[in-house]
Amino acid sequence: MERSTLYYLSVIFLFSSCQTTPKQTRQNEPIDSLQIQIQQLERQKDKDAEVYFELAQLYAQRKDTMKALEALKKAVAMDKQNVRYLERLGFLYYVQGKLDSARFYLWSAYQADSNDENILFYLGSTYAALKNGDSALFFHKKLLKKAPLSAEYHHALCTDYLIIKDLNKALFHCYTAYQLDTLHVKSMDLLFKIYLDLGEEDSALYFVDKLLTLNPQHPLGRFNLGLYYHRQAVQLRQQGKEEDARIAFAKAIRQYKWALRSDPTFAQAYYNRGYAYYELQNFSMALADFQAAAKYAPENPKTHFMLGSLYAYYKDTAAAIKHFRKALQLDPDYRAAQDALKSLIKK
Repeated sequence: MERSTLYYLSVIFLFSSCQTTPKQTRQNEPIDSLQIQIQQLERQKDKDAEVYFELAQLYAQRKDTMKALEALKKAVAMDKQNVRYLERLGFLYYVQGKLDSARFYLWSAYQADSNDENILFYLGSTYAALKNGDSALFFHKKLLKKAPLSAEYHHALCTDYLIIKDLNKALFHCYTAYQLDTLHVKSMDLLFKIYLDLGEEDSALYFVDKLLTLNPQHPLGRFNLGLYYHRQAVQLRQQGKEEDARIAFAKAIRQYKWALRSDPTFAQAYYNRGYAYYELQNFSMALADFQAAAKYAPENPKTHFMLGSLYAYYKDTAAAIKHFRKALQLDPDYRAAQDALKSLIKK
């Protein structure tokens, strides 16, 4: 199986950045009121583009993303130049992790209106999610010129600079975001990971403490404390201190459990806890966690690789091949998955 440290600096927009928009949207209305409005619009004959757009907004408030997408696609088909329709469709694809489609519609919206903050924010964030830091920086820098005191925009630039591995600028923008808004959770989260990566554990733990002071059960706070113990466990094992490593892995698992109590859909927490169980050779618990991680974040090739590895261990060759192929579908250059698949097919 692939063995590596679990914490890594990546931009997980499906769990963080896409939850905050540059502009405020109206609060969710009571579900009964939403349903009545939806039914009234659905009954209309000869619906025009604006009706489909309004339906999409209502479906989105009801968290029915698939219906919202279908309604928006109909609105765009009727009016291909409408910037609002293009931006919302791109945004919904972005939230779903369908980044190529998100980029297509957001770029179309940008060509029609190159100054809209939502378009600039999500187009930059889409490029960041695609690991194209230079393009992400182009759009997010334009945003910062419009609102230099926006913590959200400084945070976006921090993630962009991390992608191009400019750690000094990343730290500057992340810390600026935190100074502008000391309750900015995503900046505290990234500052923890940056300092942990630098080996500055006291600074890293400072931001975990800040998160847990805000909310002792905050899923990111508990998750990051789990990362801290997880990193510690890997280092102890590398030093040959096996018993201390097992204790640290157990501490990491405990923190991931707390994170999942607060957020049962936290895919990365399932993944990390599964990997910790794997390190402790508790393969049945690891398998269950990787299955949950795949349920909530099906586009992560590492999750499918670990599932393939565990199914191979349990001699379920068909399931193992299925997940190795899925990992390669998501990341064709995944060498460990290529080797594992070849080894299984040869048998």
